[in-house]
Amino acid sequence: MGRLILIISVIFCISCTGGKKIVDNKNVEELSEEATIRKVKSTFVTFDHFNSNADLFIKTEMFTGSVNAKFRMIKDSVIWIAANKLGFEVGRVLITQDSVFMMERLQRTYVKASFDELSEMAGMQLDFNFVQDFLMGNPYLGETSNEVTYFASDSLLIKPALYDLKIAHNIDLSNYKLTSTSIRDDETKMDATLHYSDYKEIEENQLFSYIRDILLDDGSSEKREISIKFNNPEINVEKNIKFSIPDTYTAREF
Repeated sequence: MGRLILIISVIFCISCTGGKKIVDNKNVEELSEEATIRKVKSTFVTFDHFNSNADLFIKTEMFTGSVNAKFRMIKDSVIWIAANKLGFEVGRVLITQDSVFMMERLQRTYVKASFDELSEMAGMQLDFNFVQDFLMGNPYLGETSNEVTYFASDSLLIKPALYDLKIAHNIDLSNYKLTSTSIRDDETKMDATLHYSDYKEIEENQLFSYIRDILLDDGSSEKREISIKFNNPEINVEKNIKFSIPDTYTAREF
């Protein structure tokens, strides 16, 4: 099914400088870079296990249409996705810290790829933590440097120093939650824009974004679009993660 819809559109596609704070509005509370990042991190969705159903609308060169999916995740360990169409499972994806595995039920094939291969396919650098943070709606931050800019519209911009990407997170100051992320890879000319909306409380009074809209643009006429609506997300409920490739399935390349 379109290489399982291009590895669920490269795991939703799939988000530069640093060292200073810039303030554009004196009426907004001014925090240091360190204090701002600490405040933003305090709103992160924290979990040991995460599970959710989701409705996906995907538009790519290979596939346009709707897919249902189930997500299961163990923090910092594994991400499991099962895709369904018309009530039938069409494939599964398993993501570990260093590899991505995919099964295609209809074609009876499977793929194993490293994150380097997946990054080349996506047109920008990806890793496990990037995908995990995206699924949880947490901004992907630099370990040592994040430039912070406050704006008059009750929002702030964070630019983490990560790889060779230009990343900018827009944060709503009313709750310090992520509203959008823009990503630019100058080498591949790939642009990605991610929007986060419909925040609601889930377990332990944590705010979670139920709706994500993603646009990928590599300069060609065909842009990739993905919309995700999570249904009934739950945290810290352990569920089995099964991923076993049948002996009758054939290995193939991307």
